[in-house]
Amino acid sequence: MDEHYSSAKVELRKAPQLTLVTAIAVVRGIEKATGIDVEIKWPNDLLIQGRKVAGILTEMQADPDQVNSVIIGIGINVNQSSFPKEVTEIATSLSLETGKSFPRAAIIAHIFNEFQWLYDAYLTKGFSFLKPLWEARNITLGKEIVARTPKATLEGIAEEIDEEGVLILRDKQGTTHRIYSADIDLLKK
Repeated sequence: MDEHYSSAKVELRKAPQLTLVTAIAVVRGIEKATGIDVEIKWPNDLLIQGRKVAGILTEMQADPDQVNSVIIGIGINVNQSSFPKEVTEIATSLSLETGKSFPRAAIIAHIFNEFQWLYDAYLTKGFSFLKPLWEARNITLGKEIVARTPKATLEGIAEEIDEEGVLILRDKQGTTHRIYSADIDLLKK
Protein backbone atom coordinates (compact mmCIF):
# COMPACT_ATOMS: atom_id res chain seq x y z
CA MET A 1 0.00 0.00 0.00
CA ASP A 2 1.18 3.50 -0.80
CA GLU A 3 2.67 5.16 2.32
CA HIS A 4 0.64 8.29 1.50
CA TYR A 5 -2.60 6.41 2.13
CA SER A 6 -1.51 4.28 5.07
CA SER A 7 -0.32 7.31 7.04
CA ALA A 8 -3.29 9.53 6.12
CA LYS A 9 -5.31 10.72 9.09
CA VAL A 10 -9.03 11.29 8.79
CA GLU A 11 -10.67 13.13 11.66
CA LEU A 12 -13.27 11.10 13.51
CA ARG A 13 -16.07 13.60 12.81
CA LYS A 14 -15.19 13.61 9.09
CA ALA A 15 -15.08 9.84 8.56
CA PRO A 16 -18.72 9.70 7.28
CA GLN A 17 -17.56 11.81 4.33
CA LEU A 18 -15.80 8.72 3.00
CA THR A 19 -19.19 7.23 2.10
CA LEU A 20 -19.91 10.31 -0.02
CA VAL A 21 -16.46 10.23 -1.64
CA THR A 22 -16.99 6.56 -2.46
CA ALA A 23 -20.43 7.31 -3.94
CA ILE A 24 -18.84 9.82 -6.33
CA ALA A 25 -16.21 7.25 -7.34
CA VAL A 26 -18.77 4.49 -7.94
CA VAL A 27 -21.08 6.73 -9.95
CA ARG A 28 -18.24 8.02 -12.12
CA GLY A 29 -16.72 4.54 -12.50
CA ILE A 30 -20.01 2.96 -13.56
CA GLU A 31 -20.66 5.79 -16.01
CA LYS A 32 -17.19 5.43 -17.57
CA ALA A 33 -17.50 1.64 -17.84
CA THR A 34 -21.09 1.51 -19.13
CA GLY A 35 -22.24 4.95 -20.27
CA ILE A 36 -25.21 4.75 -17.86
CA ASP A 37 -26.21 7.83 -15.82
CA VAL A 38 -26.30 7.01 -12.11
CA GLU A 39 -27.70 9.18 -9.30
CA ILE A 40 -26.89 9.35 -5.59
CA LYS A 41 -29.51 9.17 -2.86
CA TRP A 42 -27.93 10.34 0.41
CA PRO A 43 -26.06 8.78 2.03
CA ASN A 44 -25.27 5.47 0.34
CA ASP A 45 -27.70 4.41 -2.39
CA LEU A 46 -26.98 4.64 -6.11
CA LEU A 47 -29.95 4.68 -8.45
CA ILE A 48 -30.73 4.42 -12.13
CA GLN A 49 -34.09 5.98 -12.99
CA GLY A 50 -35.20 5.69 -9.36
CA ARG A 51 -34.24 2.04 -8.93
CA LYS A 52 -31.33 0.90 -6.76
CA VAL A 53 -28.34 -0.46 -8.62
CA ALA A 54 -25.71 -0.19 -5.88
CA GLY A 55 -25.17 0.49 -2.21
CA ILE A 56 -22.25 1.47 -0.03
CA LEU A 57 -21.65 0.40 3.56
CA THR A 58 -18.91 2.01 5.61
CA GLU A 59 -17.65 0.61 8.89
CA MET A 60 -15.20 2.52 11.03
CA GLN A 61 -12.93 1.32 13.79
CA ALA A 62 -11.86 4.18 16.00
CA ASP A 63 -10.61 5.27 19.37
CA PRO A 64 -12.30 8.26 21.02
CA ASP A 65 -9.79 10.61 19.41
CA GLN A 66 -8.85 9.02 16.08
CA VAL A 67 -9.92 6.78 13.23
CA ASN A 68 -7.90 3.58 13.10
CA SER A 69 -9.42 2.08 9.98
CA VAL A 70 -12.36 2.38 7.63
CA ILE A 71 -13.76 -0.54 5.69
CA ILE A 72 -15.88 0.37 2.69
CA GLY A 73 -18.13 -2.23 1.10
CA ILE A 74 -19.67 -1.65 -2.31
CA GLY A 75 -22.41 -3.84 -3.73
CA ILE A 76 -23.32 -3.42 -7.40
CA ASN A 77 -26.00 -5.27 -9.35
CA VAL A 78 -24.05 -5.89 -12.53
CA ASN A 79 -25.35 -8.77 -14.63
CA GLN A 80 -28.54 -9.83 -12.83
CA SER A 81 -31.30 -10.56 -15.31
CA SER A 82 -34.08 -10.67 -12.73
CA PHE A 83 -34.89 -10.01 -9.08
CA PRO A 84 -37.32 -11.54 -6.58
CA LYS A 85 -40.80 -10.12 -7.10
CA GLU A 86 -40.71 -8.18 -3.81
CA VAL A 87 -37.84 -5.98 -5.09
CA THR A 88 -38.52 -5.92 -8.85
CA GLU A 89 -39.95 -2.39 -8.69
CA ILE A 90 -37.11 -0.94 -6.62
CA ALA A 91 -33.99 -2.77 -7.88
CA THR A 92 -32.19 -2.88 -11.19
CA SER A 93 -28.88 -3.99 -12.68
CA LEU A 94 -26.52 -2.58 -15.26
CA SER A 95 -27.48 -5.45 -17.55
CA LEU A 96 -31.22 -4.86 -17.18
CA GLU A 97 -30.74 -1.18 -18.00
CA THR A 98 -28.72 -1.79 -21.16
CA GLY A 99 -29.47 -5.31 -22.35
CA LYS A 100 -25.70 -5.97 -22.22
CA SER A 101 -23.44 -8.04 -20.00
CA PHE A 102 -20.47 -6.29 -18.38
CA PRO A 103 -17.12 -7.64 -17.18
CA ARG A 104 -17.02 -6.94 -13.43
CA ALA A 105 -13.24 -6.43 -13.46
CA ALA A 106 -13.57 -3.50 -15.89
CA ILE A 107 -16.19 -1.83 -13.72
CA ILE A 108 -14.08 -2.32 -10.60
CA ALA A 109 -11.00 -0.93 -12.37
CA HIS A 110 -12.90 2.23 -13.36
CA ILE A 111 -14.22 2.65 -9.82
CA PHE A 112 -10.75 2.21 -8.29
CA ASN A 113 -9.25 4.70 -10.74
CA GLU A 114 -11.91 7.23 -9.81
CA PHE A 115 -11.54 6.52 -6.09
CA GLN A 116 -7.77 6.97 -6.21
CA TRP A 117 -7.84 10.54 -7.50
CA LEU A 118 -10.95 11.47 -5.47
CA TYR A 119 -9.41 10.16 -2.24
CA ASP A 120 -6.19 12.01 -3.03
CA ALA A 121 -8.19 15.21 -3.57
CA TYR A 122 -10.12 14.55 -0.36
CA LEU A 123 -6.91 14.19 1.66
CA THR A 124 -5.23 17.24 0.15
CA LYS A 125 -8.13 19.63 -0.52
CA GLY A 126 -10.89 18.42 1.80
CA PHE A 127 -14.49 17.41 1.19
CA SER A 128 -15.51 20.94 0.18
CA PHE A 129 -13.54 20.43 -3.06
CA LEU A 130 -15.55 17.27 -3.86
CA LYS A 131 -18.93 18.41 -2.56
CA PRO A 132 -20.00 19.94 -5.93
CA LEU A 133 -19.31 16.59 -7.65
CA TRP A 134 -21.59 14.86 -5.14
CA GLU A 135 -24.28 17.55 -5.41
CA ALA A 136 -24.30 17.29 -9.22
CA ARG A 137 -25.37 13.62 -8.95
CA ASN A 138 -27.67 13.80 -5.93
CA ILE A 139 -31.43 13.29 -6.02
CA THR A 140 -32.09 14.00 -2.34
CA LEU A 141 -31.50 17.73 -1.93
CA GLY A 142 -34.53 19.96 -2.34
CA LYS A 143 -36.90 17.00 -1.99
CA GLU A 144 -39.39 16.13 0.70
CA ILE A 145 -38.12 13.06 2.54
CA VAL A 146 -38.69 10.78 5.48
CA ALA A 147 -35.51 10.10 7.46
CA ARG A 148 -35.50 7.16 9.86
CA THR A 149 -32.71 7.56 12.39
CA PRO A 150 -32.03 5.35 15.42
CA LYS A 151 -33.69 8.01 17.61
CA ALA A 152 -36.58 9.36 15.52
CA THR A 153 -38.42 9.46 12.24
CA LEU A 154 -38.30 12.92 10.70
CA GLU A 155 -40.13 14.35 7.72
CA GLY A 156 -39.24 17.50 5.85
CA ILE A 157 -37.16 19.02 3.08
CA ALA A 158 -33.59 17.85 2.56
CA GLU A 159 -32.00 21.28 2.27
CA GLU A 160 -28.30 20.53 1.89
CA ILE A 161 -25.34 18.56 3.02
CA ASP A 162 -22.91 20.57 5.06
CA GLU A 163 -19.13 20.58 4.73
CA GLU A 164 -18.99 17.43 6.86
CA GLY A 165 -21.47 15.55 4.65
CA VAL A 166 -24.24 15.78 7.25
CA LEU A 167 -27.76 16.08 5.81
CA ILE A 168 -29.66 19.18 6.90
CA LEU A 169 -33.41 18.57 7.04
CA ARG A 170 -36.00 21.29 7.72
CA ASP A 171 -39.24 19.93 9.15
CA LYS A 172 -42.72 21.41 8.62
CA GLN A 173 -42.37 23.50 11.79
CA GLY A 174 -39.22 25.13 10.39
CA THR A 175 -36.80 23.36 12.74
CA THR A 176 -33.56 22.16 11.17
CA HIS A 177 -32.13 18.77 12.02
CA ARG A 178 -28.61 17.51 11.39
CA ILE A 179 -28.79 13.91 10.23
CA TYR A 180 -25.58 11.91 10.37
CA SER A 181 -27.04 8.56 9.34
CA ALA A 182 -30.54 7.45 8.36
CA ASP A 183 -32.65 5.39 6.01
CA ILE A 184 -34.14 7.89 3.56
CA ASP A 185 -37.31 7.66 1.52
CA LEU A 186 -38.18 10.32 -1.04
CA LEU A 187 -41.83 11.33 -0.76
CA LYS A 188 -43.71 11.45 -4.02
CA LYS A 189 -46.03 14.39 -4.51
